[in-house]
Amino acid sequence: MAPKKSSKTSDSINAKLALTIKSGKVTLGYKSTLKTLRAGKAKLIIIAGNTPPLRKSELEYYSMLAKCSVHHFSGNNIELGTACGKLFRCSTMAILDAGDSDILSSSAAHRTSHRDLLSFITTTNLQHTVKMARRPARCYRYCKNKPYPKSRFNRGVPDPKIRIFDLGRKRANVDEFPLCIHLVSNELEQLTSEGLEAARITANKYLVKTAGKEGFHLRVRAHPYHVVRINKMLSCAGADRLQTGMRGAFGKPYDSVARVNIGQILLSVRTRDSNRANAIEALRRSQYKFPGRQKIIVSKNWGFTPLRREEYIEKRKAGHVRIDGAYVQFLRNKGPLEYNMRRFPEAFKTETEA
Repeated sequence: MAPKKSSKTSDSINAKLALTIKSGKVTLGYKSTLKTLRAGKAKLIIIAGNTPPLRKSELEYYSMLAKCSVHHFSGNNIELGTACGKLFRCSTMAILDAGDSDILSSSAAHRTSHRDLLSFITTTNLQHTVKMARRPARCYRYCKNKPYPKSRFNRGVPDPKIRIFDLGRKRANVDEFPLCIHLVSNELEQLTSEGLEAARITANKYLVKTAGKEGFHLRVRAHPYHVVRINKMLSCAGADRLQTGMRGAFGKPYDSVARVNIGQILLSVRTRDSNRANAIEALRRSQYKFPGRQKIIVSKNWGFTPLRREEYIEKRKAGHVRIDGAYVQFLRNKGPLEYNMRRFPEAFKTETEA
């Protein structure tokens, strides 16, 4: 006589769990677990109580794959049922093993924990809130390799932190802000997009407080186009069981950095002469967001133009320059005469009068 089948088969339990978790799939076994974690589809981590306890290194490996925290409950089913309340402390979880057929037991403790867990999953928007620590910028400080920009050969590059490069009154006329001060790099190095963003925020916050939000124009001159890579390695005990060391060690895109040279301008501020001390102090504060050495240089030019102050005043009076926003257009000694006369009528008017 064939043995009587249990009312709670493993297939029905897995179907109920899949319906409850709303993930569409319940992973069973080591290989399918890794596949689900790499795909990023898992939302809730439950290792059933009848599974053997895992090492800490294996839990860290699962956490790195899932990009979330891993909860492991080792013990009998009662401990698993009462431990469901601990899941409320974490908003990011994933299913590892649904092999415990007693997880939907009819006991009061299990039924209460399962109901609470179901209400938590259905009413909470589960997001990846637990992130791994970022690698320090000192690891990518020096220019060692060739430039490696984003291209069709280098895909999957994360967006740089800095997205705004002009702040303040950027549409101000060139005549309104004659003073220009630069923060110049004094080293051949790489600056991360996080460092550029931190320097931009620091300088902008101080200038808005002292000079007013309409009293300056700040421009970030360094752009993070170089892509740096990372080969993620486990540094815990027993890591040799989980990964293969230097196999496939080229790495994946990790961050964007700006490769700067000695004498290259990092930040520029144009403002009025009355805000000279405030602009210098703003650049001095943003200096601490970068590694290496920088210099603060007061430019002899008029604003962001390439003309010295005296030369700009002379050409402005003679009509040889034309205002073009934050910059100027020059009268060249070449090209059609009618075109130049139409663009710079004051220059030819003064010459005919003379």
